[in-house]
Order: sequence, then structure tokens, then C-alpha cells
Amino acid sequence: ETPATVTKSDKAFQAAGMPLSDIRNPKQTLANAEIHDLAGVSVGRVAEVVTDSKGNAIELKVDVGSYLGMTYKLVAMKATDFKFSPKNKMLVTRLTKNQIHVIAGG
Repeated sequence: ETPATVTKSDKAFQAAGMPLSDIRNPKQTLANAEIHDLAGVSVGRVAEVVTDSKGNAIELKVDVGSYLGMTYKLVAMKATDFKFSPKNKMLVTRLTKNQIHVIAGG
């Protein structure tokens, strides 16, 4: 069995900010936050934050329409696919444009 290798994008994602599980009041904090991919390209905006019974973010509903060349496209994405940069009030996703396109049903 070969050990898992840590890629450059894994390191960049880890350095991008804090996990969403560390955010207090994620519904308010993440409302309308802009989302970028690891290349710095805008992916969309948070439309809704879904939380568990303890108030932790578990899913984001994201408008990725303009990113994918559509007028409006809401997709549900796992909270673990994002990091939050409080300084910029911005989220970074580890997902690529192609992965987001697949999630969006394209």
C-alpha cells in the first residue's frame, strides 16, 4: 500500500483558512460570502447555510450559475469542501470547476 501523498493543492487548501466547523453562528457569518477556487477564481456565493442540531455548518447551498455560464444554478455542497478566511469574509473550495459542474448536473 502506498502512503497518501499531500499535493500542492491539498497544502493550499489547508492554508486557505479555518474549517467551517470552527465558525460560530455560520448562518450569519457565511451569509452571501463569496467563494473562490484554489486558483483564486470566483465560484459563486453562499445562498444558504444548512446546519446540524448543534448549529454547525454541514452543507452550503451555493449559486454557481455565473461561474458555469448559466443565469442561476443552486447546488448543495459539503461544508468540508470549504475553508473560511475571516479576514476576507471569503470561502475557498478545494473543488475544481469540472467537479462543481458535475455536482450542478452538467
